[in-house]
Amino acid sequence: MLPRASSIMRGRFGAGSNRREEKRPRADSFGDDDEGTQPMDMSAVPAVRYHWVPEEFSKVCLSRHFEQARDSPSSYFHTHSQFKLFRGGLDIRPMHLDQQWVSWSYLERFVHARSLVDMFEGVGWRNALGLKQDWNEAVIRQFYATLEVRAQKEELVWMTGTRKFKATFKDLAAAVGLNYQEMKQGKLVVDFPRLQSGDVQGFYYQETSVYGPQGGLRRIPKLIYEILRRTIVPSAGANDKAIGWPFYEMITAVMSGEKFNLLDWTVNQMLECKRDVHSPLAFQPYIMALVLRTVGDFRGVSDISHEFYRPFFDQWEYLERKPSPMSCRVPGPHSPEPIPLEVVPPDSPVPLEVVPPSPEAYRGPSFASSSHRAAGTSSSGPSARVARRDRGASHRRGFKG
Repeated sequence: MLPRASSIMRGRFGAGSNRREEKRPRADSFGDDDEGTQPMDMSAVPAVRYHWVPEEFSKVCLSRHFEQARDSPSSYFHTHSQFKLFRGGLDIRPMHLDQQWVSWSYLERFVHARSLVDMFEGVGWRNALGLKQDWNEAVIRQFYATLEVRAQKEELVWMTGTRKFKATFKDLAAAVGLNYQEMKQGKLVVDFPRLQSGDVQGFYYQETSVYGPQGGLRRIPKLIYEILRRTIVPSAGANDKAIGWPFYEMITAVMSGEKFNLLDWTVNQMLECKRDVHSPLAFQPYIMALVLRTVGDFRGVSDISHEFYRPFFDQWEYLERKPSPMSCRVPGPHSPEPIPLEVVPPDSPVPLEVVPPSPEAYRGPSFASSSHRAAGTSSSGPSARVARRDRGASHRRGFKG
């Protein structure tokens, strides 16, 4: 089971001051600075095991530990509960294996893929998805065991080594290459109406051809999906016929140029990775970038390599070929030149394979559960119907690929 869909920053993070962004946001730390900050020595943590009931584990994960008295048997944790979270699974939980960074220079070599680079730049995600940051395993595991999010103050608090650190959401944005003010002005994921089966037909080929099988994901949506699942929407699933929430909605946002609050999404998903006992630990490079920016005197080694992703590296013809037939020339949302779009006839049948599964049926590493649906994915009411109709029309008018 995974992330709660409602945003923890809702009503606070979406609006605020328009003050000019500081060049170096403030970050506080607490502890002894004499010898710098060494990463946690996992072999020095008392070797005991704890067994949690998942519901209780989730509850303790979201508690305010740093407001309590310090009672941990290890100097690497503030409370005994944090220590139990670590030795109760966070110390051995697998990490997301496909956490990669995108080689934009590789994609820009292909004339028919350049529009995709423009799309990601237009929504403000290019720098974040192209961030390269190796990480230290002990730092990531300790971060998750001690992470506390103070949404009203827009703060994250955690421990690295024996010291406690505090950073703001603005710090996180700067660390990963996001524009803080642009993210605040973007929509939350729960504000995007969940697409229905009729709305997503334009993502797929409606008949088998040399360009792909019937029901296969078109090239540009496919590239966006593969990039997202390796970066900021971590997912181990490679089956593009079983895409779960909110991939369709995020692909649509990228293709339409609609601003999306990626910072809010990232903070929420870090919490969900922590509290879901079945979820791999993800976002390692983004966490490490924040730690290094905040700590300043880190003395450890980032020995786990952040691999780069070159989409379809062994299939150059896939990226080089022209778009499939039935194309027209219309302006791209973030490109000064017209780009080819594939047009899907309004009466095209919807392949059975493209019916999107419900969020609760999806069991990837980090996605939303019931509260997301309650908060922002209602499918009833005239406004929701109009939104779906308008979105569906835009899909039917055309898709690249």
